[in-house]
Amino acid sequence: MTGTVTVGKLLGERYRIVKLIGEGGFGAVYQANDERFQATRVVAIKEMSDAYLSASKEIKRLQTSAAKPTYWYNSTIPTCHR
Repeated sequence: MTGTVTVGKLLGERYRIVKLIGEGGFGAVYQANDERFQATRVVAIKEMSDAYLSASKEIKRLQTSAAKPTYWYNSTIPTCHR
């Protein structure tokens, strides 16, 4: 179950949720603005469903996959910030 993230909410005193991009079995993805920058930096925020996060194996998989994009750079791929 997702739903704790809502449009307009500020996460971590940094990311302002703009809109829901999509949702599925693993959770939901939102567009957000990184408010640390004067120029708007658009980011994606993934909210995992409660059912998906219940297994520690799945949490480890998420942490591993979340760490990988920080090393990529391509002008057509969004930048991943921790």
